[in-house]
Amino acid sequence: MTTATTPAAPASPAPSRRRPALIAGAVLAVVALGLIVRAVLTAGSETTDDAHLDADVVALAPRIPGQVLHVLVQDDQQVKAGQLLLELDPADLDARVRQAEAELDSAAAQAAVVEASARGGLSTARAGVSASSAGLASAASQVDAARAAVAR
Repeated sequence: MTTATTPAAPASPAPSRRRPALIAGAVLAVVALGLIVRAVLTAGSETTDDAHLDADVVALAPRIPGQVLHVLVQDDQQVKAGQLLLELDPADLDARVRQAEAELDSAAAQAAVVEASARGGLSTARAGVSASSAGLASAASQVDAARAAVAR
């Protein structure tokens, strides 16, 4: 009997050797797909590790203290010299103005008292001078009378 020989089929690699290669290929495909998706999503945005920004920064200092009621500018808004930036609560300033006015009224009243006192002192001094003049005249007439009596 003749045996028919079948040509030998090429030996395929064992399934245990193909599995790590397939897993590595799948991982590489997922990583490549992730990089592509990231590149598409971040297209047009800039990133840097050593960035710096040049800007004009100006410190603000109010001329008077007070609570801020309203800020009239936005962040990063360009402003010009003299532009109103914020509004302060006028209550503190009004109270200080009223206090200063009361102190002015008090000082004016004290000045009036001193002036009246000075006028009263002047009148008293004038009366004293008049009384002294009268006393001097009386003493002078007594001296004249005494001299006349001695001369006789």
